[in-house]
Amino acid sequence: MYIKSVKLKNFRNYESVSVDFINGTNIIYGNNAQGKTNILESIFLFCTARSHRRATDKEMVRYGADFGIINIEFCDGVRDYVGCMKIIDGRKKFVSINNVNIKKISQIADYINVVMFSPEDLLIIKDSPIIRRRFIDMSISQISPVYVSLLNNYLKILNQRNNLLKEIKKSGKGEETLDIWDNYLIDLSVKIIKYRREFIKKLLVFAKKIHTEISGEELFIKYISNCADNIYDDEKLYSELCEKIKKTRRRDIETGTSNTGAHRDDFIFYINDKDAKLYGSQGQQRSVVLSLKLALTELINQVKNSYPVILLDDIMSELDESRRRYLSGKIEGKQVIITCTDKEQSAPYSNVKYFYVSDNSVKAQ
Repeated sequence: MYIKSVKLKNFRNYESVSVDFINGTNIIYGNNAQGKTNILESIFLFCTARSHRRATDKEMVRYGADFGIINIEFCDGVRDYVGCMKIIDGRKKFVSINNVNIKKISQIADYINVVMFSPEDLLIIKDSPIIRRRFIDMSISQISPVYVSLLNNYLKILNQRNNLLKEIKKSGKGEETLDIWDNYLIDLSVKIIKYRREFIKKLLVFAKKIHTEISGEELFIKYISNCADNIYDDEKLYSELCEKIKKTRRRDIETGTSNTGAHRDDFIFYINDKDAKLYGSQGQQRSVVLSLKLALTELINQVKNSYPVILLDDIMSELDESRRRYLSGKIEGKQVIITCTDKEQSAPYSNVKYFYVSDNSVKAQ
């Protein structure tokens, strides 16, 4: 799959801009703070319905405007598509493919996929569990719309249960009504945990090999459940979650939040049996992230029979020469869109098109 063009209106710093890409390597360069990353963000937003910067919809609409529009022309290798995403009042998103409205934004992944590399990706290793869950959940969502539905339902139930906990603490009444929400939360947790474990298993098939090629070291990912470690039978997992949620109910009411469930789980990345977060150097942590992202491109290709569009946001300058060469070799022959401050820093490619960004405009060269 590849993107033919992107047209933006009232997106970030762009009042109006149009960019025509090639099915090869596209290098967007220019000084800092000119809007290079904004172009990649618009593509990522259209394909995943989320900003890789975790920005709100309102923040992505140009200051002073009431709406923003992303138009993307793309091809899945067989058929051409025209996609449109409208952000209205910074609160609602509407998406259409070939002028047909998409009821669920998660359905975009049925048409086009993208994998993005950015300097912030080190946070997957170094930061809090919520960052790691976000990476895993968004990755699974690229290949499984069913998972998106499960996760959305789970978050709704979680929010309703947390609101009820606050009401119970405030009024001292209604604790018995928690039972129904507990059952919903546990049932969805079991399904989400199962999806995550299966995904990690599939991702590791590619990630372990890639990581060894990059660094000569062994990579492993362990899924840490806050109450269901080493329990893989669905019935036993359900039973364990029931027991745990009962034990933590008083604490839940006191804190006004749910302390048991899939939303509390974490992932640990090991390099040669050592926790990469605690013991890995920055270079080793970069190798882990690089392996994860490249493995994701391979897994998407395995599932969809087509490689995703690859976005590299100023990542080449963050890598040493050996990792830069390795990444360049792995992405050759795929559509890649790269941002950098100096086009000379980019690795050589056989099929490349350059774009210069300055003064809120993008010019092909």
